[in-house]
Amino acid sequence: MMPNQKANRNYGFSLVEILISLAILAIGLLAIAGLQITSLRSNNSAYLYSQATFASYDIMDRMRANRNHALAEFYNLELDFLENDDIINITENFLNNPEIPQVIYDDILYWITNLSNNLPQLRKVSIGLNADIATVVIKWNESRSEIEEEQDLTEFRTQSQL
Repeated sequence: MMPNQKANRNYGFSLVEILISLAILAIGLLAIAGLQITSLRSNNSAYLYSQATFASYDIMDRMRANRNHALAEFYNLELDFLENDDIINITENFLNNPEIPQVIYDDILYWITNLSNNLPQLRKVSIGLNADIATVVIKWNESRSEIEEEQDLTEFRTQSQL
């Protein structure tokens, strides 16, 4: 053996080491993708709750602005919608009552229009009055599934004194 010749050494990684590191990396990336999906669902849910909150406060403020009409229960309503229903037509038909003042008609129609635009899976709305306590209930389908049961709907309920 020649004195200046170095021993044959293996440099770098073997194929098995590379495959193991790729498997570990893939598992980590799958976990991150799962967290991202959960984060997107939670973010969408929070957005829908915010829209329902804004809408309920909006109609409460309109009821306070027209307190006498609200106490006369002109704002009281209960509407159910199916997936393919024309929400605006249903609301207009409900409001097609000559006793309802124009301001109430405009308030409710504007409110339902905004609500249906911001909650695309809107299924039920109700406004009730007990003494001077108003209750607004908004229900929507958050799961986006074809089959809907009452217990599957997400509900936002708020009460306030007029």
